[in-house]
Order: sequence, then structure tokens, then C-alpha cells
Amino acid sequence: MGTPAGDGVVRWWVQPGPAGELVVAATARGVCLVEWEAPGRGADPPERLVAVGRPVEERVPALADRWDAYADGDRTALCDVPVDLILAGTPFRVEVLTELKSLPPGRTVTYGELASRVGRPRGAQAVGGAVGANPVPVVVPCHRVMAADGSLGGFSGGLATKRALLAHEGLFVPEGGWVASHRDD
Repeated sequence: MGTPAGDGVVRWWVQPGPAGELVVAATARGVCLVEWEAPGRGADPPERLVAVGRPVEERVPALADRWDAYADGDRTALCDVPVDLILAGTPFRVEVLTELKSLPPGRTVTYGELASRVGRPRGAQAVGGAVGANPVPVVVPCHRVMAADGSLGGFSGGLATKRALLAHEGLFVPEGGWVASHRDD
């Protein structure tokens, strides 16, 4: 696919998605930020981009095309999109998000199961913090992480958006929680 931006700047654009418009940003290493478009924000770059370089508004065609394909129904279009976790924070958060990136569309995992996968079987709450701080939702599919009781848990874009993304990926999630047969056991 080539490098998204090889000149040291951050590229960002507003991207249509299956559950509303998103601000997507990428460095030379990959997508570094996905935020839900704030109504009335205008063309200002997201504040979090100041930490990674001087943003330039410019679509990265190879990445934007993948987002378009995902929005058009290709559930796997974002699976191998590279990410740059420069905004993730701690090495633990990077580890959790890297593991979560491997979860395929149409599958879910609980915070506790994800904690076990990163070698912290009693670390569901810490994993929840890492997932909640995910700077690249949808690409790193934090919408696929559920609470142990089957409820949706939280999501930066809101629970209606989380439910819409899961439905877009072929999962029916009733108001009370997920369908257990779709969990990643």
C-alpha cells in the first residue's frame, strides 16, 4: 500500500463512515487518530494532532479508499490498515491495542478475555482504560469489546454508534447485550 505520508507531517481529512463522519489522521507509519466529527467544528485540525506534528489537510488516497470500502460494506477493508499508536500513551496501552487490532470483524471479546490475551488475567479494568483511550477507534476495533455481563460497555462515539458499527459488521446486538455465539471464544 505504500506509506501514507512520508514527509514528517500528519495528514488528516473528514471521512464518511457507516455511523457518521470521522476525522482521520495518518503519519508515515499509519493511521494515528480517528475522532468522531464534532458538529460546527469546521476545518480546524483535531487538538490531539498538535502532539505529533504539523497537520496538513489532505486525504491519503490509499487509506481513504479503504475507509470508503468499509463504509460501503467491506467488513475487512480496515483489517490490514497500518496504525501508528503514537497517541496511545504507555507501552501497556500499545500492547493492548496491538492485540485488539487482530480481532476480526464479526467477533467480540470481553475486557477480561483481552486482559488474559496480554498476560494480565486480572487486569480487565486496566484493559478497559487502554481500550477507552484508543486513539484509532474502528481501525483498532474497540467497538468489538464488551463487558463481562454481555452489555456493550462504553464507546467514544456513544453506544448507538457502537451498536451501529457492530451491525455494520454483521452482528446483531440487542439492547441488553450481544449474541453469545458471536463472541471470540
